[in-house]
Amino acid sequence: MSSLWLFNLSLHLLAVFVWIGSSAFFSLLWVPMVRRSIDPISWKELRLGLGRRYLRWSWAAIEILLLTGILNILRVGLERGFAFQPAFLRRLIGKLLIVLVMIGLQTGLSLVWMPRLAKGVSGEEAERPVRRALIATSVLGAVALWLAMTLRG
Repeated sequence: MSSLWLFNLSLHLLAVFVWIGSSAFFSLLWVPMVRRSIDPISWKELRLGLGRRYLRWSWAAIEILLLTGILNILRVGLERGFAFQPAFLRRLIGKLLIVLVMIGLQTGLSLVWMPRLAKGVSGEEAERPVRRALIATSVLGAVALWLAMTLRG
């Protein structure tokens, strides 16, 4: 594998860890702990600021993932003369479908759930869809990563 392809793969994995890692960290560890130990006004400011930063970084990671993913598929295709085995195609399609669902969740966060919180709606009921979307993104991301790891074999 040339150093260019290795760089592309490394960038792809870094983007995965930024997107999925931050989703898992915030939804499973950070938010539940901080939510209980901070006053409501400070929590609202922190939540909105952190939400904006998360969305900015996660969309950047998604853009990098899409670009590097396309390049990875092209590299594998060139190596194999674009003669993919059926098992490889099934795993790749499964991974891509999962990533599409994850992007759908990210879109929901950006266009529906986070703006609702920014309008001043607060409380556990308003925050629940955000947390569920982050948890779902984390779980689906783990499955997509597992499928990606099986693509080589």
